[in-house]
Amino acid sequence: MNVEFINNMMQEPYIDHQGEYSNNNFIVRWSFTYRNELSLINIEINCFLKENNFKHGQVNVALNTNILTHDKIVTFSNLEVPEAICNKGVGKELMLWAIKSVRAVKNYFEIKEEVQMKGFLSTSDSCNGNWNKSVPFYEKVGKLAHVKSYFTIGSNNETLKAIEFLKKAKEDGHIIYLI
Repeated sequence: MNVEFINNMMQEPYIDHQGEYSNNNFIVRWSFTYRNELSLINIEINCFLKENNFKHGQVNVALNTNILTHDKIVTFSNLEVPEAICNKGVGKELMLWAIKSVRAVKNYFEIKEEVQMKGFLSTSDSCNGNWNKSVPFYEKVGKLAHVKSYFTIGSNNETLKAIEFLKKAKEDGHIIYLI
């Protein structure tokens, strides 16, 4: 995906604009749809292992173009990787492509400032132990993507590293990437 891809999508609202990337391990497919009456770009990214392309992981990115251009904020949600293909790099690949997607849209709108890509962290995932894996994972993705990242708790704007977040968080939080 690049500025030309984004431009085509913006010129043809309501149509799914799809792309695919493949390397030795993964097949990544994305779909961008622009809903102009809502000023909303929906991005769905799927990642398949080449060895098992029936099961795949998925992440969604939502960009309200008004909020993006004024407040510099986008969100990601529903990062899901089936257990059968966990710990094989699918989640990492998905998040790296989510960051690439935001960069492409940011370039299209010629935004020079950092854009926040926020993901919600639910305390229910803390209770079942998922935060112990997901929080360090999100921090690692930021390093791999060469973007700053931090965590926040509740409505508090204190920026925390993964280890600090895990020690302090007793309520919902966010992972924030600065792209």
